[in-house]
Amino acid sequence: MTLQDDVFGHAQVNFTVCRMTEQDIRCKMDGRGPLVSRPENFSNVIDHALKSRGFTLVPSTMDDAHYVPENTPIVQKMRILYERYFGQPVSCGVTTGASYAHYVPGAVSTGVATVGIDTMLHKADERILVEDIMRVGMIYTQAIMDLCEGGS
Repeated sequence: MTLQDDVFGHAQVNFTVCRMTEQDIRCKMDGRGPLVSRPENFSNVIDHALKSRGFTLVPSTMDDAHYVPENTPIVQKMRILYERYFGQPVSCGVTTGASYAHYVPGAVSTGVATVGIDTMLHKADERILVEDIMRVGMIYTQAIMDLCEGGS
């Protein structure tokens, strides 16, 4: 699949949960598409490709891509707080996954580790520095207090 845009880059598709019995193999698929993704150029294309190769499937459902521009108040607020508590400039980025933020309009996800520290993310020896957990706790606390006070 060559679907892509300047914000999210290329579409990503993978099998996430597979169950095999003596009769069949059942898999769930997770597809993360760019902002230009629509059923006719993304999920329907995947369904057609699988059907044409003999797979039996339940038709896909699709949510719109979730994007919060860097210049929005919530992103700018989180950026300021990260720079304050981590003591270094931070950059914003986007990903086609890795977060449940897409279920809440305008929500953003944030990292929890110092830039440059290998946390072995999602690997057998995943780890994080206690100092980073403490900093992120302070960042989230300050962000919640600011939002409750009506600040952005």
